[in-house]
Amino acid sequence: EILSELVDHHHNRVRTSDLEHNKIEGEDEAARHKIKRKRLKMYRELAARIDRKNALGKLVRKAQTRRDLMGKGRKKKIVTLDEFGEEDKSKTIYKWSQQRKK
Repeated sequence: EILSELVDHHHNRVRTSDLEHNKIEGEDEAARHKIKRKRLKMYRELAARIDRKNALGKLVRKAQTRRDLMGKGRKKKIVTLDEFGEEDKSKTIYKWSQQRKK
């Protein structure tokens, strides 16, 4: 159904029946340009969605840490230092002591 030369292509594979009937999408330059713009727009939207997902995940982790800090149990703050030897507040890590399950 697909030409043997085009089997390795991941996109834009043309079937032999389409070649026989000349139903190839993007034959002229304007159509190819439009398809390229549409693909780039979709990639930009995907990148924006991934960035938004990462930002929301970071906010959820911060809120969960705040909630855990307000809870019961002994906790110890592990201080990380930056290259100048000062406390790096962006990388503050907390460690909770193990509690025996009853």
